[in-house]
Amino acid sequence: MDVELLKTSVDDSKEQTAASSVQSSLPKDVQGLKCSKEMKLDENFEDLKSKISFMDSKLKEAEVTIMKLTQERSMAAEEKDKLLGELVVLKTNSITGRTIQVGFPFFYVCVVAIMSLAIGYLSHH
Repeated sequence: MDVELLKTSVDDSKEQTAASSVQSSLPKDVQGLKCSKEMKLDENFEDLKSKISFMDSKLKEAEVTIMKLTQERSMAAEEKDKLLGELVVLKTNSITGRTIQVGFPFFYVCVVAIMSLAIGYLSHH
């Protein structure tokens, strides 16, 4: 029985030595893995931060463009309304029979011609 106890204690001590060597090598590997994972996470985090800032700048540019287009659309609508108002005014003027004359009226030209002939004839005689 003492021999069995001795064998068991020797086996236990070998297992403990093997386990302690495995445990001592595990923390180094685990720490190495943790460091490499942390480095990758840091790189990913910085990459994501840069992507977010890039997207944020693009979003601001899009907002500015949207504001400009909205202003242009409202200005175009105002100009359209103004032109429609002018068109209505022009139509009402033409309906009332009032026409815009360009140049001298024909009757005025005839009267001036006759007067000029008469004055010219009288001045030579």
